Amino acid sequence: MAVEPVDGSFACSSNALIGLVRVSTDKQNTRRQHDALDPICLKVFEEKISGKLNTHDRPALLDALSHIRDGDMLTVQEVDRLGRNLLEGVLLPKLSSAAK
Repeated sequence: MAVEPVDGSFACSSNALIGLVRVSTDKQNTRRQHDALDPICLKVFEEKISGKLNTHDRPALLDALSHIRDGDMLTVQEVDRLGRNLLEGVLLPKLSSAAK
């Protein structure tokens, strides 16, 4: 199914991009990530927290995952924004589907 812009976001009846913006500290700026994700995502969640933390210790990530419906996709500007642990990043989709 093709994804076409709807009201400034890329979404359709069964697919939406849900964004996650993450920086490690309050001193870091999220503008660049928001500039990339806001125009294409139905909703963007933001967290200022270490990517070293486990998924269950990241409230914004958990909120983003709970917002995702069947067919939606979690989107980040760069893969390291998902977390520093590559294995957790690879397992995250499995974790989110198991939580539903």
